[in-house]
Amino acid sequence: AISSSLSSTTTTTQNEPTTQKLYTVSQRRTMAWTLQAHMQQQQLALNETAYTALMRVTCQREGDNNNSNNSNTSNDNNNLQRAEQLLDQAEADPHHVKVKLRLYSTLLCAYCDDDNDNDDDDTTTATTTTTTGSPLLAALRVWSRLTLQNLTCTEREYMALMQAATRHCRKKNNNDNHNNNRNHSNRAAAALVMERVLSDLAQDVLVPSRPCS
Repeated sequence: AISSSLSSTTTTTQNEPTTQKLYTVSQRRTMAWTLQAHMQQQQLALNETAYTALMRVTCQREGDNNNSNNSNTSNDNNNLQRAEQLLDQAEADPHHVKVKLRLYSTLLCAYCDDDNDNDDDDTTTATTTTTTGSPLLAALRVWSRLTLQNLTCTEREYMALMQAATRHCRKKNNNDNHNNNRNHSNRAAAALVMERVLSDLAQDVLVPSRPCS
């Protein structure tokens, strides 16, 4: 039911001409969350397919829809925090949810696509339920979580991690001693991530596509 509610179009009856009704990302997200809350009130357990559908619409950015505002960074960050909570709920219910890579992939790629790379806080103390700190660090936490579930990334996730590491490496702060040290730390961290990703990629993906290579 949740998967069906995320469709962005509706059609009329057979006796009427076909019409389209477009929903914004925010509207689709609200409908999905409302349906989830109703199911929880009815004590209906969500399965992996439902959690995956919720994860996808929750991680979808406001700017992904032509009718939405591209400046909703705060809302996007809050949605990623909610996506983390969905992941917590899915992992906590192994009886009804047999987790798959697709459940983690959406959140991992969403963090990797996040340009709001903020190092104002100590990223080493960031928790798994907050977007505080570097998006690269958040993506690495999701990678660690899926690995603990004995899941393996595909080329798509590895490419997203490489792009995030490259973006993190290129990010520069002001030219003072403190920020120069931070720039060096960013490059060193990105190099470590890239080395690990390339190693796992070579092992898990026998024939990478041209964009990846």
